[in-house]
Amino acid sequence: MRRDALGGVLMKQSKVGRVVGGLACGVIFASSMVGAVGCAGTGAALFVFSGIAFSSNRDGDFDIYRMNADGSLVFQVTQNIVFDGEPSWSPANDRIAFSSDRDGNREIYAAFVTGASPQRLTNHTSEDSQPSWSPDGTQIVFVSNRSGNRDIYVMNANGTGVVQLTSDPGEDLHPCFSPDGTKIAFATNRHGNYEIYVMNSNGTGQARITNNPGRDWKPRWSPDGTKLVFVSDRTVNDEIWSMLASGANQVNLSNHAGTDDDPDYSPDGSMIVFTSNRSGAVDVFSMNASGGAQTNLTQGAFTDTQPRWTH
Repeated sequence: MRRDALGGVLMKQSKVGRVVGGLACGVIFASSMVGAVGCAGTGAALFVFSGIAFSSNRDGDFDIYRMNADGSLVFQVTQNIVFDGEPSWSPANDRIAFSSDRDGNREIYAAFVTGASPQRLTNHTSEDSQPSWSPDGTQIVFVSNRSGNRDIYVMNANGTGVVQLTSDPGEDLHPCFSPDGTKIAFATNRHGNYEIYVMNSNGTGQARITNNPGRDWKPRWSPDGTKLVFVSDRTVNDEIWSMLASGANQVNLSNHAGTDDDPDYSPDGSMIVFTSNRSGAVDVFSMNASGGAQTNLTQGAFTDTQPRWTH
């Protein structure tokens, strides 16, 4: 098995792509569950990446980047003069769904991990954002204000078959599928402050699992589905917390004076990636799932945000 300079599995190479920092790299197109791109003169190829995607304004506006799990070999995936953010990996780790303003208003797109063939998935006059792929790759859950306020919707991975899952006067945000695809965790302020809820993947059985005077939001499932990591300001500043999927055993993991945000588990559940402004700028950090060994992965006078680990 051969790998490219970014750690991806190489089957066939083409000549498309750009590595930040002047590193030369042949990157490749991918066959995926929602489409395939042919490489001129070489045929189709498979690129599977292992690492972290994030959004950064290091080139002046927010684009999607990816890097190795240790912060090395940063690669720019999208390149636009508008906002590209909120990345979400496909289960095969060969595509990234994201939100973008490139066509005027915020819509959901998906592109190969090389940045090739971005596909617009939503096309609505309202704002569509915060995509998250289902574990089988057939659906994407997202947030839209097309009903007047922000609710949670689901669609097929090609953008068809949009279904509204929540309908509440409050704001419903940050949806993500459980690893077995049967549940969706999300945050809502329907009862005043933001709390975390879990519902069935068809929108039924909505149940509140946090109840605090602070703001609890941005939940992400552990790979085995037994825990959720989330952001809470119950100790004044935003911190990374974890709890059982039932809401029990809530623990402050990051415990720092800075603002800690946007957590996500590593594929084996042993690590958590998150953002923090503790170094001055907003950088990507990682830590053990228990909160130890907090490590700065990105550095610079820019904002790196919304990190997402591959599956």
